[in-house]
Amino acid sequence: MTTKIKSNTLVLVFCLAFIAVFVTNPSVYMQSTLKGLNVWLNAIVPSLFPFFFASKLLTNALPPFRSASTNIFLISIVSGYPVGAKLLADKCKNGEIDADYCTRALALCSTSGPLFLLGSVGIGIFHSYKAGIILLVSHILGSILNGLIYRRKTTTNLAPLPPRSLNLGDTMYDSIVSLLLVGGFITLSFVMVDMLVNIGLIDLLTRLLTSIFHTNFDSTKAVLCGLIEMTRGCIEVQGAGTNISTSLILCSGLVGFAGVSVFLQTVCFLPPSIKRKRIILQKITQAILCMLVCALICMIFY
Repeated sequence: MTTKIKSNTLVLVFCLAFIAVFVTNPSVYMQSTLKGLNVWLNAIVPSLFPFFFASKLLTNALPPFRSASTNIFLISIVSGYPVGAKLLADKCKNGEIDADYCTRALALCSTSGPLFLLGSVGIGIFHSYKAGIILLVSHILGSILNGLIYRRKTTTNLAPLPPRSLNLGDTMYDSIVSLLLVGGFITLSFVMVDMLVNIGLIDLLTRLLTSIFHTNFDSTKAVLCGLIEMTRGCIEVQGAGTNISTSLILCSGLVGFAGVSVFLQTVCFLPPSIKRKRIILQKITQAILCMLVCALICMIFY
């Protein structure tokens, strides 16, 4: 009960602080909202909606065996965040996999996709297809290594369920609702980043971290922003003035971690039985592994 009271208190404090900051300069944060909606409408909807719809149909058509993490990983690595988490959540809710298997499989199946890494980051941000390839390869390899770390050592006997009928209406409805949830969290994350920047908290943390670790100020600030919204973080990392290898390594880590925005999207889909702290740990190790692989690749090609 005490934990629930503390949780409710934190939510209350966050909401009051959010409203207080928003009303101090509503025009600025309205623009932040529009910026987030614009990114969602122009970059996320065209690329993610077809994958939400097709992946839902595909998983319904395939035999629903428990050992489905490889199939979902392949769909996730093609579709991007948060399709893998959504598919695992569906299987967990349907009783095809248990909560522990779902949690462990998220270490492998929570991934970005080639449209984002090659198009948005590689060509769009770094203006280099080569950079996009390096980020994509390091992300795939890092995610596979992460999945191996958290794989289940023992198996359980979960019988497959009978094949489900394909309902286009339900699939379309589920895809649209999922896409709206993603858009809401992306928009919220854009507003949160601007709030933290405008009240000076990001700069304060940046100065503290740079004084401790003697890192580049602009790169550190970019990473802090990216921990909330990875796309914005990648943009700011590229503009921080560091060399291409360092920029790619940092972006690889940000994409592997995915940020608060993707974490909230993932949690929104998952059943309550999934341990949230475990997901955060898995995303941290995924980010580290992606950075290490990217550093090795950059040593060869840059």
